[in-house]
Amino acid sequence: MKASLGLGNVDVDWKYFDIAQDHMACQCGCGFGSNPAEFNHYLMEQLNLLREMWGAPIHLTSAARCEKHNEAVGGEKNSAHTPDADRQCRAVDIATPFTSFDRKRFILMANRAHFQRIGIGKTFIHVDVAAEHGSPGHEEGWWVYHDARQ
Repeated sequence: MKASLGLGNVDVDWKYFDIAQDHMACQCGCGFGSNPAEFNHYLMEQLNLLREMWGAPIHLTSAARCEKHNEAVGGEKNSAHTPDADRQCRAVDIATPFTSFDRKRFILMANRAHFQRIGIGKTFIHVDVAAEHGSPGHEEGWWVYHDARQ
């Protein structure tokens, strides 16, 4: 799907992702994330690159979230999943039913795909492009969610 994002001449080819099929809109039904313009173009470019590097489908577990839904699922205030000043989502969570070796390989690929922040959870990998506006306490880099350490 080719999406014109209303950002000047920026067009992003959503080669591997579809808002409806990949459940990218906010899961509460508010409508945030139901329009391609509500996704940061750099996020989608890097997600396409990561999918190409991985060579197999990537299954998203979470993408756009409104503030209310983000709070309901225990997300951080000002999460990169929530609308930024441009009303865009800058993060996705990716399911990781991988072996330990594949999980490590996937995380290293996400790093090579230039994701600014990578969070490692027990069942998902968070990737985003929001280093300058993202969640408080999570600057550019990697982190491990508490449940992944158990």
